[in-house]
Amino acid sequence: MTVYNITKVIDKTLLNSIKAFLNADKVTVLYTNWGNKFGVRIMNNTNKDKASIISKLLWDKLCHEPITKFTNCPKVDVHNASLIRQYGRTYKR
Repeated sequence: MTVYNITKVIDKTLLNSIKAFLNADKVTVLYTNWGNKFGVRIMNNTNKDKASIISKLLWDKLCHEPITKFTNCPKVDVHNASLIRQYGRTYKR
């Protein structure tokens, strides 16, 4: 599974609205080509409902973009991903 950091690709207004909704200072938007899904990485804990809402919002906004736009972004190391919040759950190895 490859996860890409697509924070710099999305609009600043969308990123700011995600930060405001999650009450977070720093948000990293992620894309995985394995499941063709979007997610967020945040440093504070939020409930799963908010994370699923953000995933749906990202899908609605970004599903029409070409995949090469996301796969040209930097990769994220998921082997040490205990703090990655993606798709409503936290990954731990």
